[in-house]
Amino acid sequence: VVFGGAYCTLFPEAFEGKCDYRVSGEAELIWQEFLRDFENGCARELYSVAHEKVDLRTSPVPRFDLVPMDKYNMACLQTSRGCPFQCEFCDIIVMDGRIPRTKPIEQVIAEVDHCRAQGARNILFGDANFIGNISHARSLLKALAQYSKEKNYPVEFSCELTLNVAQHDDLMELLQAANFHSLYIGIESPRSTSLMETNKLQNAGKNVLEAVQKIQSYHISVAGGMIVG
Repeated sequence: VVFGGAYCTLFPEAFEGKCDYRVSGEAELIWQEFLRDFENGCARELYSVAHEKVDLRTSPVPRFDLVPMDKYNMACLQTSRGCPFQCEFCDIIVMDGRIPRTKPIEQVIAEVDHCRAQGARNILFGDANFIGNISHARSLLKALAQYSKEKNYPVEFSCELTLNVAQHDDLMELLQAANFHSLYIGIESPRSTSLMETNKLQNAGKNVLEAVQKIQSYHISVAGGMIVG
């Protein structure tokens, strides 16, 4: 049994003694080394890469064909890692950095098509902030809109992004054209003092209700993340 992922990367000591092996860091940097060591009978109990970041342009297409899609209500893939904002409660900037790293658009489309071929009808983009790099998001949404139109809209998309998407009419139009039905948005609090205290500066000074209603006007639902306490 190998433990990895966000929790084990940020707090590997929490898993000590609870599994055979621990992986702290991004899989592309560690997994092949672990597999080689495991096959040779010399695997270490802990593998850790703390500072080096993966170039997502070299990240392989996941083996979605190994997933029984009929047993899941959605597929999940990732187009970027990192977020330019600095919300003090968030682990993303600690783990993935504040400079978004992105996959080539051609690869994202290939991953979407791979999931669709396995039977996926709903795809969630698991990026911490889908519009962390707005120019990349704009180009990707254009490609997704074209793909959806050419394939007769076989997949509904959803993602996580920041409230400032409502300030970009072209992004909203592209999200609708690409067949996005839901956005998870960190609203956190209606109180400006709480937003400032937690460094949620991208929401401060904005009319959150108006922004949400604008997004909904494009026939896209909003799932709001809130902080309590």
